[in-house]
Amino acid sequence: MRNMMKEYLGNDYSDNHLKNFCLYWMKGRETKPAWENTEEGKARFNEWRQKNDLDCLYFDGDLRADTLMSAWTPISWVANCLNREYGIVFCKDPKDDPNRDLRLLAEDRDAYLPPKHELVQLLDRFLELAELRCNYILLPDRDMNSARYNCEVAGIGSVCLYDEVPPMLYHLFEENWFGKYFDRALPLDPVKWVKRERLEAGFRDGIINQDHVIPFLNGLHPGNGKNLREEAEIREALTNMISLLESRMKAMEKSPYIAVVDAFEQVPDLNMGYDSEFKYGEALMEDGTIIPLFSETELWEVMQERRLGFIDFETGKFPNYTGVRLRKDYEEVFVTKRKRGKTFFSIMHEIAKEVTCYEN
Repeated sequence: MRNMMKEYLGNDYSDNHLKNFCLYWMKGRETKPAWENTEEGKARFNEWRQKNDLDCLYFDGDLRADTLMSAWTPISWVANCLNREYGIVFCKDPKDDPNRDLRLLAEDRDAYLPPKHELVQLLDRFLELAELRCNYILLPDRDMNSARYNCEVAGIGSVCLYDEVPPMLYHLFEENWFGKYFDRALPLDPVKWVKRERLEAGFRDGIINQDHVIPFLNGLHPGNGKNLREEAEIREALTNMISLLESRMKAMEKSPYIAVVDAFEQVPDLNMGYDSEFKYGEALMEDGTIIPLFSETELWEVMQERRLGFIDFETGKFPNYTGVRLRKDYEEVFVTKRKRGKTFFSIMHEIAKEVTCYEN
């Protein structure tokens, strides 16, 4: 499985995953532009994020990318819990010296986080997973990113959810909360998105609705976030967070980004017409033959997007879809074959090995 943290840090990467995250944050700050609420300022920030945020690095610069579970949140839980008696409070970016606490944790972690302590061992396992693709998602809309921490809800105001997963999953189904972001991402809906992102493990019995969202803490309503301070709560939450990431990683390993050719070789008639192609894709989805096909979607969703005109099937380009793309030098080949009357399926069948998808 590809590790973008390792690629980003290069020779500075180590098996000390806490140090990796501290170095990653400090490195990013070296080039991060000051925020300016102008078109030019936003463009500079977006460019920086595409080159320096792990979530964007995993998704080839797509600004809808997001971290599923913040690494700093559990770091601060554990570090502040274990050092409370000494009056030490760790902050990710203190105003007097933004990198001060990151340096302390990176250079002398054992002084603040005893390696044999159960919470520290759980934190280490979480951070090991948090570097990997299993901790990164593609949101239906990039504006949902900041709302996962502080969500503005009509009639209620700002609600702090602490960027935690259960509240996100719970409020997907409410229009005034996260449901509104799917209005801009049709035909995607919350259930399809959960399946696409392999987040089924966040629901009891695989039933994707509000009533089956699994909270990180027993007794805490899944729609509520909480800043944790007590050791028992932190232990329980970290255990559940690790379990979710491990489940997601297993799902990705079980159903990796299957080569396009594997599905198209099953097409019985490579010259079938448009309607037949569409119905064939629907049938494969219904019997589970090709779930999932691409990294960020299923073939059925691709075909739905085709019908809605989001994909230019005459040029072979996917302007609004980042999960799959043709190598640029094959776009001309695609157009040539298309002009000769070949179907999309037949062309993709022939050049499938030249299609690139995101790697696990």
